[in-house]
Amino acid sequence: MKSYIYILNCLIICTSAYSQNLEILYKGKELEINYEGEFNIRYLNLKEFNQLDWQPGFVYYPDGNSRVYEGMKYNLLDGRVAVNAKGTILTLLPGVVSGVSMKSGNVIDHLFVKVDLQKPVFMEVLAAGKIDLLLYRWRLEEKEDIINAVHLRFEKEIEVINYDEKMYVWTKNGVMELKPSKKFILNIMADKTNEIELYLKENKVKMKVPEDMIRLIKYYNGL
Repeated sequence: MKSYIYILNCLIICTSAYSQNLEILYKGKELEINYEGEFNIRYLNLKEFNQLDWQPGFVYYPDGNSRVYEGMKYNLLDGRVAVNAKGTILTLLPGVVSGVSMKSGNVIDHLFVKVDLQKPVFMEVLAAGKIDLLLYRWRLEEKEDIINAVHLRFEKEIEVINYDEKMYVWTKNGVMELKPSKKFILNIMADKTNEIELYLKENKVKMKVPEDMIRLIKYYNGL
């Protein structure tokens, strides 16, 4: 019994430390992500993203508290996060929480934060620092074709759901859609113009390619 209590206490301490190491703070127009551990975040195409399984992780609340869940998964259909709370599946709304993280082992490989557009939405963090690179995916609504008063509709064997995605950046001036132009990049990185111009020239950055933008933002954040 004593060894069981020791193991349980150890797990509580470990999960508590993990949750406290990461902070998602909104300070005026700025987003601040503080984390003492390791990120292993990378861009996943839609097929890879849809193949993700349930992962353990944490939910972060505006008051600074966090809670661990044994299973979490981002649902592309409704743009919400499903969590497994001891066998009960709950849905998290982006207007209620600051963000969620999901991990493999002790490494965070998915981090979603709340972003206020016309309404609060979840965006995945691809790079964090002075500038945060975010990815927003959403479902494209189907438009019904009106033929005439007599309308026959045949259901497809496999429903095809279309999605779109955009990259955003969060700077000290707030969040904005990333425009794939050199002028835009140099404007948001104006304090390091010379270094960024050289980086763009030497690396032939394609600004519509998420992997290229991840490397660029990480480079800038490290200067």
